[in-house]
Amino acid sequence: MDHTEPGKTCGNRLSWIGGKRIPTVRCLEPDRDFPDCTARTDMRDSPATRRPIALLATFGILLATFVLSPNAGQAADRHPWMDPKLPPPERAELLVQAMTLDEKILEVHGSRSSEHLRYVAPVERLGIPAFLITNGPLGAGPGDRPVDPPATALPAAIGLASSWDPHLARTYGKLMGEEVTHRGESLLEAPGVNIARVPHNGRNFEYLGEDPYLASRMVVPETQGIQEQGIIAEVKHYAANNHETGRNGINELIDQRTLREIYLPAFEAAVTEGDAGAVMCSYNRVNGPFACEDRHLLTEILRDDWGFKGFVQSDFGATHSTLPSVRAGLDLEMPDGDYYAAPLKSAVEGGQVSEASLDQMLIRRFTQMFKMGLFDHPRTVTPIPAERNGAIARAIGEQSAVLLKNDHHQLPLSAQSINSIAVVGQFAGAAHTGGGGSSHVTPLYTVDPVDGIKAHLKPDTTVNYEPGVETEPLPPVPSSALNPPGQPDVHGLLGEYFTNRDLSGKPALTRVDDQVDFDYGEGSPAPGIPSDRFSVRWTGTLTAPTTGTYTVATTSDDGSRLFIDDSPVVDNWGNHESKTVAAPVPLAAGPHTVRVEYYDKTGPASIRFGWLPPGSSSALEKAADAARHSDIAIVMVGERSAEGSDRPSLSLPNNQDLLVQAVAAANPNTVVVVKSGGAVLMPWIDDVPAVLEAWYPGEEDGNVVANLLFGTANPSGKLSVTFPKEEGDYPANTPEQFPGVNGTAVYSEGLEVGYRWNTAHDVEPLFPFGYGLSYTTFAFKDLAVSPRLTPNGQVNVAVNVTNTGSRTGSEVAQVYLSFPPQAGEPPIQLKGFQKVTLRPGQTKHLTFHLNQRAFSIWNTKAAAWTTVDGTYTVRVGNSSGNLPLQAPVRVDRAAGVQ
Repeated sequence: MDHTEPGKTCGNRLSWIGGKRIPTVRCLEPDRDFPDCTARTDMRDSPATRRPIALLATFGILLATFVLSPNAGQAADRHPWMDPKLPPPERAELLVQAMTLDEKILEVHGSRSSEHLRYVAPVERLGIPAFLITNGPLGAGPGDRPVDPPATALPAAIGLASSWDPHLARTYGKLMGEEVTHRGESLLEAPGVNIARVPHNGRNFEYLGEDPYLASRMVVPETQGIQEQGIIAEVKHYAANNHETGRNGINELIDQRTLREIYLPAFEAAVTEGDAGAVMCSYNRVNGPFACEDRHLLTEILRDDWGFKGFVQSDFGATHSTLPSVRAGLDLEMPDGDYYAAPLKSAVEGGQVSEASLDQMLIRRFTQMFKMGLFDHPRTVTPIPAERNGAIARAIGEQSAVLLKNDHHQLPLSAQSINSIAVVGQFAGAAHTGGGGSSHVTPLYTVDPVDGIKAHLKPDTTVNYEPGVETEPLPPVPSSALNPPGQPDVHGLLGEYFTNRDLSGKPALTRVDDQVDFDYGEGSPAPGIPSDRFSVRWTGTLTAPTTGTYTVATTSDDGSRLFIDDSPVVDNWGNHESKTVAAPVPLAAGPHTVRVEYYDKTGPASIRFGWLPPGSSSALEKAADAARHSDIAIVMVGERSAEGSDRPSLSLPNNQDLLVQAVAAANPNTVVVVKSGGAVLMPWIDDVPAVLEAWYPGEEDGNVVANLLFGTANPSGKLSVTFPKEEGDYPANTPEQFPGVNGTAVYSEGLEVGYRWNTAHDVEPLFPFGYGLSYTTFAFKDLAVSPRLTPNGQVNVAVNVTNTGSRTGSEVAQVYLSFPPQAGEPPIQLKGFQKVTLRPGQTKHLTFHLNQRAFSIWNTKAAAWTTVDGTYTVRVGNSSGNLPLQAPVRVDRAAGVQ
């Protein structure tokens, strides 16, 4: 445990560590970032707590075997680049001058090893240390190691953006940077800033929302926080990596104005204001070229326009060439040297690439390494202060959550008045620390929601937990209920086996299987079928013995889906370990057509088609019954987005909508907690009095959610993305726009992204961008817009914000600007915000400064930012859907801003 951090003790509660009460811990800058911070955490002494710590120790031993001490035996007079008094660029130039061609080639691509798969090899002769890279952006990620070292699993970045608090973003970055140093590494692949163009994007949870201004204001302090710890921050994925479907080759057609105004501002801010040391180029193409060989992006914009002095690294496997990539400005190929090892050496020796160009690629990276002290201060592995960092993660999660609905003051809950409580849902049984893919962090510990809730209740309160959905395989449908097509006297289903994953072409094998209940393990499912990358389709009839509601399910590793009477019933598609997805379906007695489809990618393979006939007690019925016999019901629902695939729809998976409806019907005092990586549909919104969006809360899930539900923390988050009412109520809603047709995605919505589209087309969302409630209320008044002529055309905006409720809380004052019609802009766009904490009755006077850029559009013809003459309108409120105050501003370029 670490109690040595500077700053005052926050909160007065006690923490549970190893089953014992201990004093509260200190927070990183608590008086600035966490005025209401408490240090309550839950790290019960369990195998789940102890195992990650053991893994960290193991990783420390592995890492210590190959991280070099670059200064050992190296005198500055012998190696002048080791003189710390010299400027980093000069040191980098001196070093490169001393390198052989082979050493230079070694340093421009990744080198995999058994200990670390994300690193650039050292050059011991010259004191060049191994360059160790780890994943972000939700904490110190795994970095592709045989044993993933644990770290603090932070709340999702979409939640951080929903805090609307740049100070919190700096703390988020500081914590990540600290933990990367604790693990002895060099670069963190973070922050992620791609705009949430489509709500289905599987990586929206890694990014900072749908608005370029909000993302820009959050990414700068996050970047600075990382690099203040001596770690290179790598902003990603440059550029317009806005969905996962076909990401490795999709060609995105984006006009230059849209690119500059929507998709590039956050990258620009990270570079020009945050001084990010590295940029990761993305998989996709932009207007033709792959991003990692796009000279317009990497040189003309990034370096020439923005003055970027750092280096560009490819996403893993995103390099597609040698000469075009070098000429475009790609400095480092990862994870290996397919194009930057032998092919690049041949190009240099053949004169196609000058050695001076190769030198510049190295100088850019070495300069950043010298700036961060990576040559001067050899990295060692030290323990992560789990308790302190967990307290910070919890405070971030509390400020990120968004209260979406709270009718009749259902929340906060009063523990003293609750004698029984039903806690329902898979997302209540275990902590939901984050999404899938390279951003996943192995947590140091986790706090389960049921445990977090119990900590607030009276000792004699009855807590009934029910998952509400089928988590275990259902009994297999018996052969007696199945018949192959056209064979009523034969039991089973017709199985068609394919030697591919997509059920295409002619089946390699056809046979009748008694049941769909197979565990193939690592082997082949049948003679002539490979052990990996195969698929099977079973068809026939399912005979229901009685009329009623059946629960049907597929359990599979990897994907499966079920159709009854040609209607989709269960969607368990996707690459995943064994998982059960079930659904209730009413069936009349008698035969029904049935189709089960399955595929295996790699590794273990298994599939079961199961059911529960009418009269069986289903998980949903058990959940409803628990709610019926409890004072309060809390339903925790969600989805788990992941890199590599997009969400098939915005509906909650695994029939969770039916679960909410069943519980709400059983108990009117139902509170819904949503844990998602983006917007979800809520067909039950009118059936429940309270809804809290918690995003992915990180390792402190249980404490975050419980503190918010019981009012220990007051919700203050605002949506960083728009929540639509229905599928299609968002831009990019045609196949040509997303996911694209014939390898091309057309960004024809232009500037109308997110709330800009809703306001332009008068489409009312379920919840608008910037929206969020509190346990208190606020009022805005006395708007004053006082433009004055200044060299940069600054306009001052002032407003008073008052807490009109009975509790201390935080509000976000938001400033939007409407352009004159001739500018051709969406109706409103965010240009300023401030988060302020107020006591009951307290008023604060807030001032905003809008500079010339706020009034500018990208002029494609002039290739420059231009201010259009006319009357602008400043609008102020607490969401894009609630802007009660407004005032005009007249702009005349000849005279300035009036």
